[in-house]
Amino acid sequence: TSVNKTNGTSLPVPTSLGLGHYRYTVRAIDAHGQMTSWSSPGDFKVETIGRITSPTGTVNTAFPTITWKQIAGAVRYDIWIADKLGNVCVRDRNVTGTSYTSAKAFLNGEYRAWVMAIGTTSSGKWSQAADFMVKVVSRPTLTLLGATGSSMPTLKWTASSGAVRYELRVDKVGGSSTVIHETNLATNAYKSPTPLRSDLYRAWVRAFDSTGLASVWSDALDFSVV
Repeated sequence: TSVNKTNGTSLPVPTSLGLGHYRYTVRAIDAHGQMTSWSSPGDFKVETIGRITSPTGTVNTAFPTITWKQIAGAVRYDIWIADKLGNVCVRDRNVTGTSYTSAKAFLNGEYRAWVMAIGTTSSGKWSQAADFMVKVVSRPTLTLLGATGSSMPTLKWTASSGAVRYELRVDKVGGSSTVIHETNLATNAYKSPTPLRSDLYRAWVRAFDSTGLASVWSDALDFSVV
């Protein structure tokens, strides 16, 4: 509750008011300090518009972080992200804080995000759309499966769009030993130049574009040399 005085017939609402429903009354005071009765109450709502601050333009990650301005009175936020066709990619109505990172990877493409603050008794209004583009090197997939009778196996993976080189890592399962680590492979296949001992191995591969941007590592693939 607050009491304000003015010589005019209007009074700006303080910008510090948080989201919610408000009620006001007014009365007149003459030069001698005589007051009228209070007027009938008037009601209004504060519905602050959300404002996204990032991302803008192109982001080089499959897991972009959306950030926005804090709004007084908000106890949570509603975040909405859609692709350029309008398909909803993310909708989370219970985000606390002023940022959100999706646990689901975004595909390359154009996206649009909105945010709205939610108070204890009322909501704000949706922000203006924030447009951004995700551009990442596509994630390769290893295709060698199961056991191999060769001690010098060939590992293969799907080609990644925009890739100029690949990084391959092979570890011995059950230990910290890395048996293969190649960082500058020009093709999507690699044959071990030295024999591997009979054992179980785990491999990963990732792609790089001409700017040095890396894709997400592939899913691990286990294979055995028998």
